[in-house]
Amino acid sequence: MAIDAFEIPKKQVGRAKRCIDELDRGIGNYFAANPVKQTLRVDRARGVQVAIRHYSEFPDELSERVDDAITKLRSALDQAVYAASLQIDSSLKGYERAERGLAFPIADEPNKLDFKSVPAALHGLIRGFEPYPLTPGRSGGNHILWCLNRLANIHKHRFLVEAQVGKQSVLALSIGPVSEGPPAFAWNAEGRELSATLPLGSPTMVMAMINQCIAFAEPELVRNANIVLVLLDMYGVVDRIVGDIEAETLRILGEQSS
Repeated sequence: MAIDAFEIPKKQVGRAKRCIDELDRGIGNYFAANPVKQTLRVDRARGVQVAIRHYSEFPDELSERVDDAITKLRSALDQAVYAASLQIDSSLKGYERAERGLAFPIADEPNKLDFKSVPAALHGLIRGFEPYPLTPGRSGGNHILWCLNRLANIHKHRFLVEAQVGKQSVLALSIGPVSEGPPAFAWNAEGRELSATLPLGSPTMVMAMINQCIAFAEPELVRNANIVLVLLDMYGVVDRIVGDIEAETLRILGEQSS
């Protein structure tokens, strides 16, 4: 039976998808358990009423699923480049320093991509993935890849409940019309509290949530974005890249043997 040089990166991608699926189910169970205590506070000194939604702790095991998915996806990129490099240039095998340089490069600028010991035959393909952030005034960039690398490097993930009114995740309801305009929303990450504030004279206010989710607090490009949807985007990009690297490697090997 022929050995599949890309078995490890493909397995990593599959494991990452299972982590994302487990996370999705876990988040659904978290919200189904109604982890919210809602209160209405009156601050007479400020002349406002404040509706508060306090969320319970996000389960540690689900935080671990996020970390596992990110780590596996980032590793799959490196492992695919490693496998391809050794297939294309067998002289690299066994040279520890050279093998340490066989990784998928991601940088803040296109001209800062560091290929180290990755064979030149793969440089064009990798550049085509545009592994650098989207930047105003510059064409190209893949914010999904850049954010994946950023999250893998910071080794920490802070969670917040989505509180962006523009994304239709929060609906503040009042009994009767509100003439003072929309409520002022705020998210207290440390206290896990979402608040909506209106003047005291306004009708009594309650809050309802639409499509509430767990969201990333950083980096900027995915801040407040639904964690599961972001990870699924990352999974799709990495799965495609691993497949493209494998296909290009087979093409190069075919040329070498002809």
